[in-house]
Amino acid sequence: MIIKIWQYRDQIKDLVGGAAKQARSFDIAIGCSSYIIGLAASGEHHHAFVTAERVGEYAIMDPEGEGSHRIVERYADNLSSNKVQDHVRDMAVYAAGAGLDRLWHMTWSHRKGEAVDSASMRRQRATICRIMGIEECPSVGAFHGDTPNSHGHHLSVSINAATGGNVSFGYGWWKEAAQIAIAVCEYQEGLGPEPNRRYVADETGVYHTFSDIKIADARGSIIKNADGKVDHQLIHSIQSQHEIIFDNNKAGPKDLAGEEWPMSRVAHILAAPRIQNAKDWPDLHSRLARVGLRYVKVGNTAVLETVPQNGKQKSLKIAAGKAYSNAALGKLQAKFGTPYVPPCPSLKIRPFVMPRFDKPTTDAKKENSAARWDLSQEAKKLTSHMQTDNLHRQEDYRDGKKGANYNYLASRQRQMAEEELSVAKQFAVAIGARRARRKRSPDTGKLLPKPTISTQFLAIIWSRFKPDNGKVKADIKGKLAKRYQIKKRLGRIEYYEGMRLMFVETQNMIAIRSTARRAQIDALRLAAAKLSSVRIFGKPAAIANTVFLAAELGLQLEDQQKSSGEKHCDKIEKERHRGILERHRIWLDLVPKLRIYRDKERAAKQKRRKQAELFTDSKIETLGMRNQIAREAARNKQLNDPLPGRASRILDNMDRNTLLLASSRGTRGGYRYLDDPALFNAFSKTPEALLLSETQMRLEAIEHIQMEQRKWFCAAMHSDRIIVKEGKVEISKPEDHWVMAFYEQQKDDPTFNRLIAVSYLRPDRFKFDTDIPPEIVTWRSARATNKQQMADYIADELHLRARTDKRDPKSGAEECRRIFNLIPYEAQALRDTPGHFLSQYKNWSFRKPDESEAQWERRRKLIIRNNNSWGR
Repeated sequence: MIIKIWQYRDQIKDLVGGAAKQARSFDIAIGCSSYIIGLAASGEHHHAFVTAERVGEYAIMDPEGEGSHRIVERYADNLSSNKVQDHVRDMAVYAAGAGLDRLWHMTWSHRKGEAVDSASMRRQRATICRIMGIEECPSVGAFHGDTPNSHGHHLSVSINAATGGNVSFGYGWWKEAAQIAIAVCEYQEGLGPEPNRRYVADETGVYHTFSDIKIADARGSIIKNADGKVDHQLIHSIQSQHEIIFDNNKAGPKDLAGEEWPMSRVAHILAAPRIQNAKDWPDLHSRLARVGLRYVKVGNTAVLETVPQNGKQKSLKIAAGKAYSNAALGKLQAKFGTPYVPPCPSLKIRPFVMPRFDKPTTDAKKENSAARWDLSQEAKKLTSHMQTDNLHRQEDYRDGKKGANYNYLASRQRQMAEEELSVAKQFAVAIGARRARRKRSPDTGKLLPKPTISTQFLAIIWSRFKPDNGKVKADIKGKLAKRYQIKKRLGRIEYYEGMRLMFVETQNMIAIRSTARRAQIDALRLAAAKLSSVRIFGKPAAIANTVFLAAELGLQLEDQQKSSGEKHCDKIEKERHRGILERHRIWLDLVPKLRIYRDKERAAKQKRRKQAELFTDSKIETLGMRNQIAREAARNKQLNDPLPGRASRILDNMDRNTLLLASSRGTRGGYRYLDDPALFNAFSKTPEALLLSETQMRLEAIEHIQMEQRKWFCAAMHSDRIIVKEGKVEISKPEDHWVMAFYEQQKDDPTFNRLIAVSYLRPDRFKFDTDIPPEIVTWRSARATNKQQMADYIADELHLRARTDKRDPKSGAEECRRIFNLIPYEAQALRDTPGHFLSQYKNWSFRKPDESEAQWERRRKLIIRNNNSWGR
């Protein structure tokens, strides 16, 4: 996970006067807000819209990008209006009043393929806003779905919306606060951290990864000094410690530059300070768990071992004494005054991510220089081609077209060539292929500042003209005229969709402006009709994307780009890798279906709303009084069968697959799930039981599990673990038998169908380990967010599904054993969960994951002897 933060204060540095700056702030806020929440910005606000779009340049030209599904979810905080269009205007008013210094554009993004749903993104947004101190500020934002990296945008004005007072963004230390927010989000959501992450978090607080100095509490609030202000001395201390470590983070042998650390360095840098600061064995295990390490006793010695990100990876181990001499087992037992105590089974250990050596600055400069050299050579070829072509055209006019209008035609050609060449040169400067020339002032003779070069293009397609291409070009032009609004200007033809410029055609090039896949395909097909072969000029990401697309379209590429295109096509053919065109075709096929699913979903929500409206305010009040009377009667032992027990039995006997809680949206009087037909019918005789807090918690647990089951279904479908044919599911593994009944009952739900359709568009978001049951994933998530009661209910649901005989709580032991083997380090915590698991496995003994066969045999015999002595 990464967070990026931008400001636009440099947009007003050339203005004089408060009115001009205020007007510019107003325009920029409108442009940024419009880009973020997916509205068109026109006229005087379009430049600011383009500026905000460039902020997200790291995601531009993504192979998966389709503009029409860019906005996944919108939101607005502390704004009085209810309409999306009014949110833009409100933000502009706040920005104009507060000034551009208080306008903050923040994005957070996850690594490619990391499955993050909207609920998780909402939790992360709340955490980030709280830690940055902008919960009370006017804000708009959205979660975007146009890249493989799940990401969100948040635009905020750092003033209090209620009082108008100024708010300190990030409490004056916004770079540190952003790093702290990353650590807290990664811990709460169970996300894999990046190598060399600055901070790590657990339930006790946020700590510097390498020195283990605490910088914030568990909620992410930076530690305060005696005056109640952010302790800047502490921050400076951590920053200096970080700099000291990374000043020495250069690999000795150059071939190790950028590679992973050896375990000896991990022990010395990561483990040593934590072992030195530990007060006892639990404290030691807790400190090491923050960075994914375990201190394990092996015979008469101890080792430090890593906790891999999944069970299939191998742990790395090293003798504990390698951290420092007093870290050996005997020395620590003497220090703590007690024999070795293993870590608590319920201790949450962060998956280990190996830090990396820094690349030497000289090597990084060499790589950048090589990239700039390649770009500069391509820029020279492009400009040289344009100049040569202009000379040939001038010669044609001179030799074959002398007449009364010769001077006009030659002048017009010269003007078109100069404009085209100027665009190419500006584009080359903008992407770093050329340097911007500094000019001298005509008055003083001093060098003027470097000009700010901006370009609206993403890539340029160019090469030699194809002879006799008139008919083919006319055919493609006719097709484009049906799709775009075409505007012709001197020497250029612009293709628009509505107000948005898609691409531009000039004499020698076609410049792509839009990231929309349809526009890129059309631009390349126009290039194929116009040019004998194609060359792509732009930033590396734009080049790669366009080259792959051109290769799939069958265009003739040149030089190295031809080789890259051939490799891409080979990959598609050999590895069953979905190409860009296939993904685009799937998108076009699914767009009508998605509209149908949305309409059905809207109708289903309306039907559910009517179902929930049966629970009027007066009825909810009456049912609440019944529950209170029943609780009083149970407390006085006047009832043999209390209401919570009856409600629990009803739920136990219900077929979970008939419930559509993942699609439930009905909330009446603070109670949820009152809109589910199957639930309403099951509790028709005792509707008051639906309002019990225990019932609501159990239903919430079932909802979380169903949401994970649906995502698991999509992932298994794309990994060929299951096959769907004619409305039936075929499974390849016997443990997946549950999915057949699940799909049979859930397949008519439009929300589920829409999720399946989205999974075809974005299969990268449904790549995870399908060997782990959905209930375990949900259980882990609840424990990671400190929702222990919810985790207990989820564990009960897992036990109920495992039972083969619903009347016998101890049935399904074989299925439970399979689940325990899947999560060896968490199995004991699951067995100790209050409820069905604890009642079945209380006083049972199991082999520990790090226990050898001989150790387990000795311990097993000792347990049997003790049980016999106690008569168990």
